[in-house]
Amino acid sequence: MNHISLSDERIEEIRKVTQEDEVFNKIVEYVEKGWPLNKKDVAKEIMPYFNSKNNIWVMDSIILKNNRIIIPHCLRKKILSNCLLPHEIVKIPWYKLDCD
Repeated sequence: MNHISLSDERIEEIRKVTQEDEVFNKIVEYVEKGWPLNKKDVAKEIMPYFNSKNNIWVMDSIILKNNRIIIPHCLRKKILSNCLLPHEIVKIPWYKLDCD
């Protein structure tokens, strides 16, 4: 599976939750103002995103890695359960980022 289609309502929900999420707000700030040079200078909640920082960008208040939406943690199970069959969930690694 290469793509998961999301409705306009789901996109708006992602946008709203992204704007309310403290970790995602910090990521937006880093994207807009620049990331710290050293990984040790970011909060532990942000560290999983640090190695991908050059591929993370923001469009219309939604965070993307390359051309894929990064789903806020609190919505991940909900979106997966609505989009996939149970046996497919383990095959989708979109929620994992490099954690070196």
